[in-house]
Formats: sequence, C-alpha cells, structure tokens
Amino acid sequence: MANELSFIHAADLHLGRPFRSRDEQTAQACVEALLRAFDNLISAAIEQRVAFLILAGDVFDLPDPAGISPRVRLRFRHGLGQLVRERIPVFIAPGNHDPCTAASIWRAGVLPDRPGVHLFDSMKPATVELNPPSVPFPVTVHGAGHTQNVVGANLAARIRAAADGRFHVAAVHAFVQTSGPVAESDIPEEGRYAPCAVADFRGRGIHYWALGHIHQAQDFVDEPDTPLYAGYCGCLQGLDPTETGPKGAVQARVTREHGGFRIQRTILTLNEIEWIQRSVDVSGAAGLEDVAERIRTITETALPARGRAALRIRVHGAVDRPRDFAADDRREAVETELLESLGLAWLEIQWDLTSRLDPAEPESRDNVLGRLLQALRKLEDPGPESDRALRNVLQIVRHELKAAPPDDVEALEYLRLLFPEVRAEAIALLTGVESGETGE
Repeated sequence: MANELSFIHAADLHLGRPFRSRDEQTAQACVEALLRAFDNLISAAIEQRVAFLILAGDVFDLPDPAGISPRVRLRFRHGLGQLVRERIPVFIAPGNHDPCTAASIWRAGVLPDRPGVHLFDSMKPATVELNPPSVPFPVTVHGAGHTQNVVGANLAARIRAAADGRFHVAAVHAFVQTSGPVAESDIPEEGRYAPCAVADFRGRGIHYWALGHIHQAQDFVDEPDTPLYAGYCGCLQGLDPTETGPKGAVQARVTREHGGFRIQRTILTLNEIEWIQRSVDVSGAAGLEDVAERIRTITETALPARGRAALRIRVHGAVDRPRDFAADDRREAVETELLESLGLAWLEIQWDLTSRLDPAEPESRDNVLGRLLQALRKLEDPGPESDRALRNVLQIVRHELKAAPPDDVEALEYLRLLFPEVRAEAIALLTGVESGETGE
C-alpha cells in the first residue's frame, strides 16, 4: 500500500554465545541456530520489503571482539550488507551485553562500509530522519545505546519528539519496571540496565517504542488508534530450556489516515530451534519401551511448525519396580532412539518415578511377609530389647569374620540405617513389587 509503512523490530540476537554448558554437539547446534535465525530475519526484511530494521540491543552476546568468532562477525556483516544493497536502513541501539566502547565489537569491522546502518553509540539520544520517496511519509527514528554493561540512567526518559506530524520510533535496550516510578537507588547495581517505568513511554511524542532486553515478548502500552505502542519483541532464538515457545521479531505496519496514524503488529516466528518443556505420566508402565512410546506420543503433538524441537521432559508416575527403569545404558538407548526418530535438536529426560506400593501396606498384612517386616521394624526402633538382639547379630558377624569389635553404639546406628533398604528388598523379593521411592 502506498500509504503504509512497514518495519521490523528485533532484539536480543546474542550472536556468538558459546553455550559452554552444553555438550559439544548441542553447543554447535545452538550456535548454528542463532546464525540461521539471523539469516531468517534478514530474509524476512527483504521479502516483506520493509522500510527499515531496528535491532534493540544485545545483538552480540559479548562486547569483546576476541570472544566473537570471525565466522559470526562475517555472517553479521554480510547480512547487514544485503539489507543495505536492498536500501533497507538498519538502526542499532547497543545493550548491556554489547555496549559500545572504543574497543568493543562495534568497532571491530562488523558494520558494512556503506551508508545505511546507524549505530546509536551514545547514551545521549540521537535521531535519524527518513523522508519520501524512501518511506511513504516522514519518519524519525530515535535511539540511545549502552556504553557500559551497567547503566543506571533512564535512557527512555531522555528521548522526546516534537509534535511535527512525523511518525516517531524510539529504539532502546532497557529494563521496564512495571510498578511505580523508577528510583535508581532502589535498583541493585547488577540490575541497572537503563531502568524505566511504563509512564516514561507516554507524553514524549513517540508512537512506537522498540524495546530490547527481556527475552519474552511483552506489551506495556498497546493503543493502535492513539497511536502508542511500547513493548519487548522477545529474543530471536531461545537460548536454553527456560526460553520456551516460538521466538522471532515483530513486524509493524503503520497507516496514515485522517491526519493521524494507526499501528498494527504481526509476530514473525524466525527461530531455528524451539525449546519445549513437557511432563508425561507413565504410571503403570511395563518397561522403558512403554515409557518411550508415551514420550513419543506427547512429543509428536508438541513439535513446532518451524525448525527443530529441543525437548526437556519430566517422566513421572508410579510403577511396580522403579529400579528396572534406572539402568543408565537402557535409558541412554531410549533417549538416543527418540532423539533420532523425532529429529530433535536436543533431549533431556528427567526421571521421577515412584513405587505403586505404599511401604506401610505390606507390613500390616497377616502373613509371613507382614510378620517379617514387623520384626524388622522392632529391631529398627531403639530400645533395650532391640539393642540386645542386634548385639547378638554383631557378635555372630564378628565371630564369622574374625573381626575386631567396633564401638557398639556406632555399629548399632549403622545397622539401623540399613533397615529401610532391607525392608524394601524383602518386599521386592517376596512380592515382585518395589516399595518406597527408588527412582531418580
């Protein structure tokens, strides 16, 4: 539409993140996912023919160029170069992970040597004007960037636009405090990432606040007819199992009508790996094969429409013999089969199995097992009679082993620590069902 402006708001790409806590194969897959998500962003901007792209901070995971591989730096420069060639300007407001300093990644040749990329390299707000014919109506982009990782200043409160009939966009990487005004003294130093309040977004002449910092998309002000919007777009690609669900960017469409503006937004899913958390109840499962089938069933319904899934699943429930499910080699075989057959990027199974049998129930039976457990219980409870019986046991053991007698008190305490396991073993041998919580 001739009277419609379209732009993309993205943030928190975290390019170059090392993922050291993952195994080598998973770490490499995550590194590649970040790069491909960035490629998807560039492709979306070109395919949608947007007027410009905003990157609201934490584009890189580290400020030190030495920590960002040449491959990542070249990939980023190449992507921005594609946009410049397509006459799509890029506006970057550095964040707490990638603050702009004289020695930071932003001064290490990651930006194309051509006009079209603007870096807001100061905490003092700057503005860039876009005018027809490159845009359907006049636009001003405002921005302020981090120059250090801890910023106590309220950068949003420093930005203000004139009521000049232009459409105004502001890019800032900030922590939004949702309750009350922001007092710098009330915020711990490690949490000072340009803190601001929701009230700071009003009355400043800005129509769209493109925020970065929090990895979950969140709207703070959404008034399409005023128009006024302020919000986080979320991260481009989830970084770990806690960042679940589709991730990407926001495409904003602005129309000029009746002397004002109207904003509409669309979520663009751009991630390559989607982190998923699920829980499956396997109560009554006959074995690990049965567990694997239940995991498969619940996972197949959760697989994302785009990209690959990285799954963390909690397996819980009551089974007859939890220890039959506990062999590491058999668990590993199940995980490997599911990982490959479902095409998962990563899989973690958290085992939390319990016994279906109440430990107190067999002891109440009027049979051999019940009487045996009752006798063991009497021995476990301290008292003159049980102490005497256990000392007789110790005397027999010492005689058979020709061992020197240990301290009686310590020996009795040790024996009593063994009784819960002895009871569970007796129940398992005589009933075929384990008691107690023996799963992980």
